[in-house]
Amino acid sequence: GNLKAAARWSLEQSGAEGGHVTLPPDPWAHTRPERLQPWSMASPKHPRSPGWTGPTAKCTAGTRQEASAAGRDLPCPGPEGHLDAPGSPSPNSSMTTGELQEYWRKEKRCWKRVKLLFEVASARIEERKVSKFVMYQIVVIQTGSFDSNKAVLERRYSDFETLQKNLLKTFREEIEDIAFPKKHLVGNFTEEMISERKLAFKEYLTLLYAIRCVRRSREFIDFLTRPELREAFGCLRGGQYGRALDILVRVVPLQEKLTAHCPVMVVPALCAMLVCHRDLERPA
Repeated sequence: GNLKAAARWSLEQSGAEGGHVTLPPDPWAHTRPERLQPWSMASPKHPRSPGWTGPTAKCTAGTRQEASAAGRDLPCPGPEGHLDAPGSPSPNSSMTTGELQEYWRKEKRCWKRVKLLFEVASARIEERKVSKFVMYQIVVIQTGSFDSNKAVLERRYSDFETLQKNLLKTFREEIEDIAFPKKHLVGNFTEEMISERKLAFKEYLTLLYAIRCVRRSREFIDFLTRPELREAFGCLRGGQYGRALDILVRVVPLQEKLTAHCPVMVVPALCAMLVCHRDLERPA
């Protein structure tokens, strides 16, 4: 036993001198905390240190760049350039809820777009061979500037009733709270009833126009323009170019105001006006 121990000691000594001794790994080496120098806490090598510029900072910078790039395509509330106008106030984080709501109410009033006003100016009783009815004169004026092309048209109760029925087919939920004047079997031609309906029809058209999907609908636009356009195209087919042009000159400006969201809808009427001018300048 002593001989074996001496031999082992001799081998270890010779190995140490040759530099070939492999020491066993320290089992605690991977759990020992790294000893940091006091100044190393500000080094960019240590996350969350004051000098850290690793993934966290890069991610933040990338997020800001992406937000900036995306912001260029995002629509701003209100008209273009409104928020950048000189002297334009901005909401402050110290505002109360009530102050913030009042601020945005004022902003929305500033953004109010040009719109149309409806007035039922007068009414007349028309008698025919087998019928008698009231024609209501509707005046449509554009707000925001002087409107030299105010539209004047006439509609009877049955025309309003047809409009209401057509709108209910598509926009029942949107117009369910809008009251429509009821039909009466007697007393429709009294001055009191006519005055009452004039006010009711004015409010009815105003409320319909306030709903975006309704004012852009084919039903609403046709109610205000189709009878005149039908008459104008009928005169055009019959060769009555002067009469057709007179009607088109009155109805096309209103059609343009109603179809500003889709100008192509005015093209047929404009083409008809062109035909009238051509034939009136070069009579057959």
